[in-house]
Amino acid sequence: MDGQKRPYLQGRNNVKLYSAIPHSTTPEMGGTYLNSSYGDGPMVQRIDGQGNGGQVLEITDATELEILNSPSARSYYPIYERGRGPIDVKVYDPLLVTNGEYEIRFKGVSPDSIWMMKDLISGIEINSDRPLGITNEQLLPEWGLSANIHAVQDPGTPGAINNGFLEANIIFADNSNQWLTGLADIDANSPQNWIRSGNSATAPVDIAGDEGQVYEGVINGTWAPFKMTSADPGGPKWNGPGIETVTKLSSIASVDLVITKDKSKWSRVAVVETDDLGIGIGNALKCDLRKSPSVDKNGVANFPSTDNDDFPTGMGWFPGYAINLETGERLNIAFGENSALSDENGADMIWNPTSRIADISNNAVFGGMHYLYIMGHNGDAATDAPWYDRGKFMHRFLDSAATTNISSLRRNVWKDAMWVTIPLTVASKVQPKANEMFIPPVDVTVRLRVAKGYKTYIAKTTPKQDLLPNTTYTVVDGPITYNAVIYNIGDQVITDGTNLNFTAGAIGALVTPPTQNSYFPFYKFKTEDLVAVTNSGIAAGDALNEINVVPNPYYAISGYEGTTGITGQVDNRIRITNLPSQCKISIFTTNGTLIRQFARDEAPDNTKAGLGLINSNTSQDWDLKNEKGIMVASGIYLIHVEVPGVGEKVIKWFGVLRPIDLDTF
Repeated sequence: MDGQKRPYLQGRNNVKLYSAIPHSTTPEMGGTYLNSSYGDGPMVQRIDGQGNGGQVLEITDATELEILNSPSARSYYPIYERGRGPIDVKVYDPLLVTNGEYEIRFKGVSPDSIWMMKDLISGIEINSDRPLGITNEQLLPEWGLSANIHAVQDPGTPGAINNGFLEANIIFADNSNQWLTGLADIDANSPQNWIRSGNSATAPVDIAGDEGQVYEGVINGTWAPFKMTSADPGGPKWNGPGIETVTKLSSIASVDLVITKDKSKWSRVAVVETDDLGIGIGNALKCDLRKSPSVDKNGVANFPSTDNDDFPTGMGWFPGYAINLETGERLNIAFGENSALSDENGADMIWNPTSRIADISNNAVFGGMHYLYIMGHNGDAATDAPWYDRGKFMHRFLDSAATTNISSLRRNVWKDAMWVTIPLTVASKVQPKANEMFIPPVDVTVRLRVAKGYKTYIAKTTPKQDLLPNTTYTVVDGPITYNAVIYNIGDQVITDGTNLNFTAGAIGALVTPPTQNSYFPFYKFKTEDLVAVTNSGIAAGDALNEINVVPNPYYAISGYEGTTGITGQVDNRIRITNLPSQCKISIFTTNGTLIRQFARDEAPDNTKAGLGLINSNTSQDWDLKNEKGIMVASGIYLIHVEVPGVGEKVIKWFGVLRPIDLDTF
């Protein structure tokens, strides 16, 4: 394909079949090493916007560390692993890929919007042939790349393929120590039926949105979107009014949850009560804050202390962290425990689930009901959960709700819950103890991947949240008063280094850094690590080992005969393969007599790049005749290939020739 548009061909009679023989690229262009293969993708950096177009995302280790170490708990410009970014750009011809730096800008996020790709070195710009609403792999022969960038539907929305679910798994740093599992959902009239996907209208009633039960099978039914879980006794969902209305399956995102021994990466979290009966400590209601003293990273209630200095009750530490791969934000986590189940480690403010599903009386205990919640950042109103803020938002709302018995405050918290699991440990691997901080024996990563449509993304913060000193912010919702100066929408605010003196109770929002594409998706990537290395003496030397002759041995016939227009009855032919563009081929008998010689001198560039020289042939045919045009006799021959400035290769060849069929003439 040369990248030109082709008419649509209808009917099988319009399809032509071609025979092709694969060959090595190593001998080409003075010695070639390919640094990519068809389908490989670059490392993409997101500048603006969000979404993944149905791609499975993986951020780089460097981006993950940036998020964990950032005072703002996020990466504004996350970088994704090769071929694991939010746009489907890939190599279609490894020999055509040039050393370039590119950007892709969306001109909107509607189905009618297009995207533009630009080579920042040459300045060449190419617009998409089709809008986002049409799936189309567009070849970009100028760069050896293709792009298939199109809109997808969020989970739980009409038209979402597989209801938006892509993949999920759990990875242990040491696969021999799989210490963590979870309560597997079952379809029965039982507390263990905690995932309510389906269309059952009789008890236990299913929840609309996943009639195909896609989300009942996530990691063997041990993880699920909070939306699809049960609020019945034993279920992890808050059972207050209006919760089914405000939770949205479309709000779930692609997430990494990492459970780690490294305490520096642990998350400060709100700890909630999971007792359904109100008989736990302080008679706390289900999904309200636990009514016990907050603990530090050692599980000790020594408030205030270095890592236990925020709220005197209801706070603990989770041994890990969660990241939203679409936005590059660290997320808040919460865990629960049933304080009425002290025998199951449920009353100590520590995430230390046991392995038991039921007690000796067959009552559900579910490992102490240490339910684990990953909270989303799905909006920027004062009632929306922010990205990771050390559990402050969740504690403030749940603490106020418990004090005033206001259901709307609880609802504001739980509407932003995305993913949930009912964790269990494996008794043969680990047995967490009560009142003792649980240290994971090996690190674990839980990968949850869903399709997300392309959207705008504004990294908002508010004066009520932690802002950074000496940082430039742009007002996106205002006006805002800072240091007695009024700033309107679009104005920039530079915070000073001593205080963040916003007017008390200020309402508004700021964003940093400023947009580079009106908050529409915008990505950058380089191809330097995908470019083929040519004119490599080392590669040319290695290519000598790939020179071969086929068929060998030759028994009176080969598949190459008759392919040149000469009938197979009089055409005798073998092929010397994987040859460089310039070499001398000499064929000798075993006693050293030269019988045939070929001087190969072809164009060195066999691609459609460069000067347009095309040499798609990397082989030399021999018709089994000597220099006089007489057929050689059956026997062993030596084929000597000399490559100027590189070296030589000798191949032994044995052939049994058929007698000439005189009836042919």
